Amino acid sequence: MCYNGKEVLIFMFIKTLKKFHLLGVVSCDDTSYLNVVLPEKVKLTNELVRLNYDKYSPFISPKFVTFPEKSYLMLWFMRSKNDASIIIPECYLLFKSLKNRKKDCIYILNNQKINVFIIKNNQLLASYVLNVLDDTLIQLSKDEYLIEEIEEIEEIEVNKMKEESINSLTMNEIYHFIQVNMDMKSISKFIVEKFTYPIVGLIVFSLFVNFIQGMYLESKIKTLEHKYLQEKAENKELRGYIKKYNIKAKKYELFIQNELAYPSVASIMEAIYKTLKDSKDIVIDSMNINGDKMLLRIRTSKSAISYLEKLNSIAYFKEILIQKNIRLTKNTKMVDFSIRLRKVF
Repeated sequence: MCYNGKEVLIFMFIKTLKKFHLLGVVSCDDTSYLNVVLPEKVKLTNELVRLNYDKYSPFISPKFVTFPEKSYLMLWFMRSKNDASIIIPECYLLFKSLKNRKKDCIYILNNQKINVFIIKNNQLLASYVLNVLDDTLIQLSKDEYLIEEIEEIEEIEVNKMKEESINSLTMNEIYHFIQVNMDMKSISKFIVEKFTYPIVGLIVFSLFVNFIQGMYLESKIKTLEHKYLQEKAENKELRGYIKKYNIKAKKYELFIQNELAYPSVASIMEAIYKTLKDSKDIVIDSMNINGDKMLLRIRTSKSAISYLEKLNSIAYFKEILIQKNIRLTKNTKMVDFSIRLRKVF
């Protein structure tokens, strides 16, 4: 494996942080994860995070660390205080290694305990820790998140994943996990005591690397400019084809998002039939679907609650409410169920 100068500097910086015990890793067993969906361009300060999400922590007076992704915030509550200046959840290191492996998958990691990671569309939706593998809980996770694929990873590979992730941390990642809050006088004293010699060494090494890179880049720049101009002329026609393809692809993408996001009528009818086929005292009067909303009307002599429980078992249904429950005759009632559908894409 080949590293450039910047990667080498960051690697040496991480080793320095480890040496002086400034970087701490909190085990998955000592954290609780929450996926926070954020509106576009919204940023949350630590104060707002504490105000809005402390109530979701299973720990009393929890500490927490966060890491922002494009459309959501990764939030870990910690069981106990950690004195390290940079605190990184073990779960983040494992997710960093897993997120580009498969788009949708439930990972079962044999760590010191069993760590379960639920990843969909390359996002960490949930994670939890088990003492022993629970097949029922795994099946419930598959049904809830509509994920079929499961992959189990052994402890040797898990340890290797953690080591590679921590050694490949970027400065942006380190920045977001910094927990230090000191005044300028304390910071100055801390830097003088801990970082004088390592920083001088890094500066000298950085100057040397930049000098070597400068010589190499100068020798290549003219060749690359000539090659770029030549290929730009040759690829003009290809860029036109790509532009047309992108327009068509965008149309298909919008069609899928708007028309195929939710299960088809046939799929829903099949699921309802399989669920209610053993019920002999029910007649389905009507079924109306509009986007993610559905209205199901039945006539029956039984309690509406008994059918509510059965319909709740259908994976396509996200939320079910009894909207109307009207008695038509002595032995017949009309029941309207208001249903929210789950997305399948």
